[in-house]
Amino acid sequence: MATQHVKLSKDLCSGLQEFRQLRKSNNEVQRKINITQEKLSSGAFQEVLSGQEDSSIDTEYNDLREMYQTALEQSKKEQDVLFLICTKLQDLIEVAHGEENKMETTSDNKQPGITEPPLKKQKKNTPATPTANPTVSAGTRSGKKTVQEAGESANKQKKRTDDADTYLGNTEDLLKPGEKVAAKASDSGDWILGSVVKYLADKKKYEIEDEDDDSNRKRYKLNKRLVVGLPRLFDASKVFPKGSQVLAMFPNTTTFYPAIVDREPNKQNNFFYMLRFEDDEEDGKVVSRKVTHKHVIPMQNVR
Repeated sequence: MATQHVKLSKDLCSGLQEFRQLRKSNNEVQRKINITQEKLSSGAFQEVLSGQEDSSIDTEYNDLREMYQTALEQSKKEQDVLFLICTKLQDLIEVAHGEENKMETTSDNKQPGITEPPLKKQKKNTPATPTANPTVSAGTRSGKKTVQEAGESANKQKKRTDDADTYLGNTEDLLKPGEKVAAKASDSGDWILGSVVKYLADKKKYEIEDEDDDSNRKRYKLNKRLVVGLPRLFDASKVFPKGSQVLAMFPNTTTFYPAIVDREPNKQNNFFYMLRFEDDEEDGKVVSRKVTHKHVIPMQNVR
């Protein structure tokens, strides 16, 4: 854990230094743009141009156009670096919170109904696709509330696609290399944790690397509809309310499964959901498990 903390801190410092250099360079370009625009719009310059060839005017505007293009390219680089900085910062915060939670769990007794699972490297065998009947869930098999009673009614299920689009933003935006995703990498129905290697424009597919702890990580080429970008930073407007049916990564695994929200994330609980997973019981009782908001996405209907 300490090694991970140090690595993230170094990556964060490196990213901030790179952003500072980009900002300095872009500020200089913007300064030149402002000077050129003032020159072109000044009355004295217009009088000079009136006695010159059109080619001279074209040269001035071409130079301005090139400066704008440079500024645009540098702004895109800034955006990419800022995204990486924000991701590393969020990871660093979660590592720190994880250390605090571990200390609290060691010193205090576990709360009733809230269970921390044992370490699992293998993936659960339960399919990660929603049941055909929207009223059937883990709650039905355990004598607890059904998914419908928990808030997933038939009319809400019809809006699931729209809700997912709202949650994820513009689905046409391409995911960047390195972004963490949930990916349906097999016909078994399992959604796994992966990261984007690259987008294959000619095939309109993503190359995704499995984030499992195996030394030889598998790679898959998947259609865009089989890849869902994970939340980057916490956004209160996109929180799934209590009772919502979601797809979430089961603790200490790299696989996503259907779950129902028991408690919403907020600053006080370090942005963790409390979730009830399907077919997840201990001693015949349904348990709630803690899952970071970064590993919770809308339920997927992809078959």
